[in-house]
Amino acid sequence: MIMLLKQAGRQGLTSFAMIVILSFAILPNAIAYWSIDRIEQLIIQESLKSKFVSPSLALAVAETESSFRPHVVSHAGAVGVMQVMPATAYDMYKVRQEALFDPQTNIRIGVQFLNHLIKKYNGRIDLALSHYNGGSRVIRDGRARILPYTIDYVSRILARSKHYKVALASDPHLKTRQELAVQMSNNHAKPKKRAGEPLHINHVDSWLTFIEELTPIGRQ
Repeated sequence: MIMLLKQAGRQGLTSFAMIVILSFAILPNAIAYWSIDRIEQLIIQESLKSKFVSPSLALAVAETESSFRPHVVSHAGAVGVMQVMPATAYDMYKVRQEALFDPQTNIRIGVQFLNHLIKKYNGRIDLALSHYNGGSRVIRDGRARILPYTIDYVSRILARSKHYKVALASDPHLKTRQELAVQMSNNHAKPKKRAGEPLHINHVDSWLTFIEELTPIGRQ
């Protein structure tokens, strides 16, 4: 596009007008190509490649972060469907900011980073989500805890994950629903047992109850 604009500058307003017309003709096709349905399918595919991130969780994060919009940029600079921070993308995966506007790249990096966080916190999906939203301040003085200002975010993600888990198992219009229902319960890794905590990262109901019990404390 930049090269076309330079060429238009040399050839005059007629060429520039043609470029504008072509841009408006191409843009709707690009938007249609990355429809919500297509983005959802891509999220499901990427999550199934991961060890810890279930499709329902990845879909919940994408919906909450960006409403599945690939070109959203937050006030903090997070980019795209999974609202990936450019510094995180480059430092951990050597992916530059401009590449994050590509939904496929963005979703891949977002899922990989979430997978990394769940592993880092030994299956504590609440801590992983708190870090995803609030950053590394989850760890303080060598101990990890949910950041108070992320409790609502974590609760919202878990609630939406519960919704998507049901939808994935029952909606006939999305591909591989029956396979996903099995994979979500069997194929993703389990954390080590901790006394008094849920035993499986995909037991969304247990995690949601766990977070809801913390919410009144965080709001005081």
